[in-house]
Amino acid sequence: MAIESNNILTEDQADYFEELINIAYGRAAGLLNDFTGEEVKLHIPKVKFQVYSDFVKDVADNLGDETIVSKQTFNGQISGETMMVIDRTPAENMACLMDGTDSVTDQQILSAVYEIGNIITTTSTKTLSDLAKVPLVFNAPNT
Repeated sequence: MAIESNNILTEDQADYFEELINIAYGRAAGLLNDFTGEEVKLHIPKVKFQVYSDFVKDVADNLGDETIVSKQTFNGQISGETMMVIDRTPAENMACLMDGTDSVTDQQILSAVYEIGNIITTTSTKTLSDLAKVPLVFNAPNT
């Protein structure tokens, strides 16, 4: 994963941050494997520092017509917000897998995205806070 830092981080800092994210996502994938009973592969997230308008454009350029967003905030010495943005079709596939059915309602899809987003966010940020020895408080996610 290449971190685009716009000179905000040194190369060593970017490498350290990248390794923390790799560890965190590995742990999140393990929990999702246990949760679903299926092998789950998470792509290493793309990390970059950018202004909000560029972020919105990047999201819009990479998604289909119907998407679902799950957001979760965390507070402490480090605070922020994570977002899981997913197209409807893979979200629907996740919901079917989690419910063990071939079709699901919109509410079941939202619930699945909420749960998966919560697992990824909590596991990832908890791992980062543990490794950095920084306490965090999590708020409930919302979709």
